[in-house]
Amino acid sequence: MKTQISRDSFQPEQRYSGVYLQQGRMLTDADWNELTDIEKVRLVEALRDAISGTTTPAGAVAGGSPRVGGLRIIADPVDSDKLFIQPGTLYVEGVPARLAAPTNLPINGQPDFPIQADYNGQSVRLYADVWERTVTGLEQTGLMDAALHGADTATRTQTMVQVKWCSSTGTGAVDPMNPAANPPQGTGLMTLKLTLIAASADSCDPCASQVKVDERLGNYLFRVEVHDYDPATGLLTLKWSRDNGAEACRVAEMPTGFAQGDWVWEYFDNDTERLLGNHFVTNAKKVRGLIKETCSTPIGVHEPKTYVRQWDGYLRINLSTQAIVAGRDRGVALVTGPVASSNLARLGSGAVDLGYATLLKAFAPPAAILVNASHQLVHSYGEVHAFLRIREGQASLDINRILPDALIPVAAALLFKCARENTSVTSDVVRLSLPPNPALPEVQEAFENGSIKSFARHSRLGATQLGSVEQVREDFMNSVEYLRGLGFNRVTLKTGSYGMEELAMAIKFSTDAQLDLLTIDGSGGGTGMSPWNMMQSWGVPSVILLAKAHEYANMLAAKGRQVVDMSFAGGFALEDHIFKALALGAPYTKLVCMGRAIMIPGFLGSNIEGALNPERKEKVCGNWDSLPKTVKDIGETPEQIFAGYESLKAKIGADEMKTVPYGAIAAWTLADKLGAGLQQLLAGARKFSVTEISRDDIVSGNRETAQETGIRFITDVQDEIARKILS
Repeated sequence: MKTQISRDSFQPEQRYSGVYLQQGRMLTDADWNELTDIEKVRLVEALRDAISGTTTPAGAVAGGSPRVGGLRIIADPVDSDKLFIQPGTLYVEGVPARLAAPTNLPINGQPDFPIQADYNGQSVRLYADVWERTVTGLEQTGLMDAALHGADTATRTQTMVQVKWCSSTGTGAVDPMNPAANPPQGTGLMTLKLTLIAASADSCDPCASQVKVDERLGNYLFRVEVHDYDPATGLLTLKWSRDNGAEACRVAEMPTGFAQGDWVWEYFDNDTERLLGNHFVTNAKKVRGLIKETCSTPIGVHEPKTYVRQWDGYLRINLSTQAIVAGRDRGVALVTGPVASSNLARLGSGAVDLGYATLLKAFAPPAAILVNASHQLVHSYGEVHAFLRIREGQASLDINRILPDALIPVAAALLFKCARENTSVTSDVVRLSLPPNPALPEVQEAFENGSIKSFARHSRLGATQLGSVEQVREDFMNSVEYLRGLGFNRVTLKTGSYGMEELAMAIKFSTDAQLDLLTIDGSGGGTGMSPWNMMQSWGVPSVILLAKAHEYANMLAAKGRQVVDMSFAGGFALEDHIFKALALGAPYTKLVCMGRAIMIPGFLGSNIEGALNPERKEKVCGNWDSLPKTVKDIGETPEQIFAGYESLKAKIGADEMKTVPYGAIAAWTLADKLGAGLQQLLAGARKFSVTEISRDDIVSGNRETAQETGIRFITDVQDEIARKILS
């Protein structure tokens, strides 16, 4: 089954009879598929015992044609060289196969056997070949769920029945029941050897204690498949994929990036998918998918070109000489020649030397690092120590953990674009004001004597290098398509306090791409990662930016567009901020984001916990040796200090309360305060849900705000009604 499944867990030797879900446990696709296989095998075995369980005197299994409605071969009463098939059902080893047709079919007119050899005038032996193939939405568009905008959901398996023939006389006679001529399903064992693994622990992963995350092995289902075998030449062609060979598309609808990368491409069509298996006739019209090392559509009239599938690699070997004829694996040419232990490496030494020489010539001056497809450092050239950082924790070669923080997003963007466009890319000059490196001895000495008191960490300001709106739109759409192609079900965009052009593009492109959420963050927002002066003095103020977002959203809505759901951010800290932001952006604003406001109580709680419990100070990252007067005026115990202590204790119990960090108690207290305050504001506005908040629920405190936001000035509200009362 060439489908996007995680693994095949069916184990017939274990004799499992069912699959049962457990409360609170995850359900995977493998569990569901295993249940299907258990039930299917149980039915097949029962049918085999009931219908085809007897044997003939020669030891062969008796035919499985039912007494009524069975598939039968009928000779033409006029021309005895012509054969017809009576549609019906045939049981082969318990597997029910049905050939459906309104009338008797010519034997060369089978729907599951489109291209056949000519059998007229020969003495032949007829036999039924029954097997299963996978059918996806690629071939059957009806499997795409129309209610989910054509989403690809589950796949199907289709039982194929092909009445084939082979010669029964002469030197070409074949007995299809003879295992030597027609081997059954193979039982040979294959092994996979991991040639490279880089372990890296993630101490910030909340699931690290439950899920082994230090081995970065994908959830791959490896598939090795016999592509073709030619008995005349002894050539065997194998192909393999670590994604089960499931990555395929229509040639006419090939998505962006499908033709890029170190893959092998197989072009196929409906006929090649139906003509698998053995064909024991000299004039058999064998049709196979076409293996190509480049993604270029075949031009031959009879070459398959409807669909294309990605494979990791392929191998063509001459079984008679035990020599590799050709092959590639993830862009690397396989060693040709006789197969022996001495040449199991993928590349000859000459190719390796040539590759290194090319890389040295291209990257050595003045300083460079070489990374692999997993963005891991594999080689360095020149003086690169100034650009590498060894962080605390388990050693890693991942560039996201060894580059300076300011370079990480630049490198990630360049690598992404390079892989997507399959071309060389560069960035503008990145001017780094590198903070003092705590790994340097002189910096450590300066910190100890007090010359350096802290270390800064700054994020790079995001921007595009593209020159036009259309270029940005194309790049944006390609990026969204790429993320969805990776399997992400929800895609969102977060943008900062940029100008009106960027704001309009964010709203328009997010709407066009049908994103799940657009977050707009005005000034002064920020988590503290940016310099303080930037957070306070840079960018468009939140009120003005968010008011413009509402104006631009209205323009799209007036054209009948379903505007993307929006989230507002930008220095919000109080419950009235939440209410005002939802009202200002109604009906498009669905969320309000808060950064520093939520972080501050967490830090404050950690400082309090460290001061009250010195033994836990380091663990909770506390910075206080004792409580300051501002806190002591409130209390000197957590019960006295935190207003939400007792209510949280009532929710989770006294024993559990002892394990909760004070930072969490402080954050919960703030959340409780915000919730209660928002409820009060809703009650005052006579609204009973945040979804009912509208722009009519707020007013402007000055004329300038009213002009910029479109929110009426406070004395203009109900002014006409008041004047009528006085007239």
